[in-house]
Amino acid sequence: IALVGAHGQRRGVLILAGTGSVAYGVNEYGKQVQVGGWGYLIGDEGSAYWMGKRALQLITQSVDGRTGQTELTNSVLRVLNLKTARDLILWLYDPSVPRMRDVALLAPMVIELADAGDHLSRRIVNEAAEELFLMTQAVIQRLGVDQPNIAFAGGLLEKPNLLSVTLQHNLGIAEFPRPVYSPVVGAALLARMKTQEEGYANGAAKS
Repeated sequence: IALVGAHGQRRGVLILAGTGSVAYGVNEYGKQVQVGGWGYLIGDEGSAYWMGKRALQLITQSVDGRTGQTELTNSVLRVLNLKTARDLILWLYDPSVPRMRDVALLAPMVIELADAGDHLSRRIVNEAAEELFLMTQAVIQRLGVDQPNIAFAGGLLEKPNLLSVTLQHNLGIAEFPRPVYSPVVGAALLARMKTQEEGYANGAAKS
């Protein structure tokens, strides 16, 4: 429904990055391909959760002296109301409080810090854009199409920001891809398409 809403038809490629991530496409023959959507434990590269997790990883590496300093450390500790980086351990692994959403909510801050010049935040954004690019390319190759219409969806990509614009440039798209309709309208369009297909099928059967 997101693809149909974005393109106004059941054809094209959609790359979605919110809490999770997935790329999906349909070619002119109706072939469908999905890449990603494996969930936060083994996939969802380039998603908000993935970016938040990478931020936490780079904070620990920075504190340990394995990489350079980053504004991520102070910004994340302030947002999470923690005193030291070591407090992240109890915060993250508390079995009574699922942290998936909290980790995902760090992504917008990572993009903001990257835009302000923090080099490790920029590294995360570039890595996320590359992962989403590779997912999109995999869909395009498996569909066997040359220049499909590509749409963006999800909280990280629906508006221009450093991540979405970087992905746009990596894909070689001249103008920022804005959806034609919302997923809600896409659901209605898809329902109408299926009704029409069933009508044609019933008509052919009777004839």
